[in-house]
Amino acid sequence: MLDLKVQTFLKVCETMNYTKAARELHLTQPAVTKHIQSLEDYYHIQLFQYRNRTLMLTPEGEKLHQVLSNMNQDLQKLRSDEHKQEKRIRLHIGATLSIGNYSLIQCVPDFLSAHPDVDLSITIADTAILLSALQEGSLDFIFCEGNYPKGRYQSQLICQVPMAVFCGSSYPLERPGSVSDLLDHTLITREKGSGTRDIFESFLRLSGYGIQDFRNHHEVNHTEAILKLLAANTGISVLYENVGSDMVSQGLLKMLSLKEHQLVHEFNLVWNKSNLPENELLPYAEYIRSQLTAILTRSDF
Repeated sequence: MLDLKVQTFLKVCETMNYTKAARELHLTQPAVTKHIQSLEDYYHIQLFQYRNRTLMLTPEGEKLHQVLSNMNQDLQKLRSDEHKQEKRIRLHIGATLSIGNYSLIQCVPDFLSAHPDVDLSITIADTAILLSALQEGSLDFIFCEGNYPKGRYQSQLICQVPMAVFCGSSYPLERPGSVSDLLDHTLITREKGSGTRDIFESFLRLSGYGIQDFRNHHEVNHTEAILKLLAANTGISVLYENVGSDMVSQGLLKMLSLKEHQLVHEFNLVWNKSNLPENELLPYAEYIRSQLTAILTRSDF
């Protein structure tokens, strides 16, 4: 069990409020303050500072928080293992929407059939949410297409996946030559924090443009809804080819590539470097990764 002073520090980091931390720990606020001061004296660093009356971690505090959070996560997993009454394995995975809703779900039946001893928990969300859950320890692995700080995590490449411009089958747009040919159209994207949007915005910046340069811009926080809007000829969107391929086959959408640019991005299996059960759980995640690779690189995809 972690020292009470460490628990206090982690709780203050979670709440960023001394009073709230004291209440949740059933301590007095002076006791919380004393615990933080004791840690600062022990490590010879300042852990928190106020900026515009807002409590914030100092750079040294952030480093200590990272170390102690990982330690707490490992201890929780060890404690959980000690209390297991049976040999069943619990695997918590996450996936971004472009992977989870279109490719990962195809892998699940085969995975469960091949691993009857595994209880699977799947979270489908934005890249930012998944990375936060991975850092907190509520997810063991994530399958993501978004940008992430590679130095902080371990990863394996699933494959390189092409992106394309999608629009309704009767929408007045043929194969565009460059980004400038798209600017007179209404752009529909996912919300901020979405991996697909982050990647497209990075591509736009390299081309010297931004989302604000399009005639109109609408945000929708679900890819399925975007596809339905596109099918109604309301605008264009840049998505992974696997996302809209079925509707293209049905004649509901057109999938166009830019003549002057090739939009390609990595799909990756990502996990926290500090995860203790890495050797135990990694083979299961790799099994799913290999299935995803096979699905995403099929010639008929």
